[in-house]
Amino acid sequence: TILRDKVNELYRFYHQEAECTRRKSGYEEQKINGVEKIRDYLQDHDTAGGSVALTSFDWQVSTQGGILITVVGSIYLKTKSSNSDDSERDEKFVQTFFLVPEGHIYFVRNDVFIFLENNIFPLSENIE
Repeated sequence: TILRDKVNELYRFYHQEAECTRRKSGYEEQKINGVEKIRDYLQDHDTAGGSVALTSFDWQVSTQGGILITVVGSIYLKTKSSNSDDSERDEKFVQTFFLVPEGHIYFVRNDVFIFLENNIFPLSENIE
């Protein structure tokens, strides 16, 4: 399926006026507006050719028939190693997006995608 095996084709689900935010590490953030720019971003960045596994999701019905969705998962990216063998690395992420209806079809209108850093919540710290 497109959601699992063709990450760079996801732009097809975006509204013409969609807005996206992509954050890799710390405060490195990129804002992308419009479906054409979203398509270019998805095809040109390190998510191209990756596959996705979702670990959890939740959703809520929102205003004017829209749907707010949050997913947590991993994207598996192909990497070249020094000995020319392909390998995969997984990058954990959280994504929240808002779907808007147009007729009987829903499109992504807003999308926030954040790669999670390893040990973002160290177990050794007590949270009270």
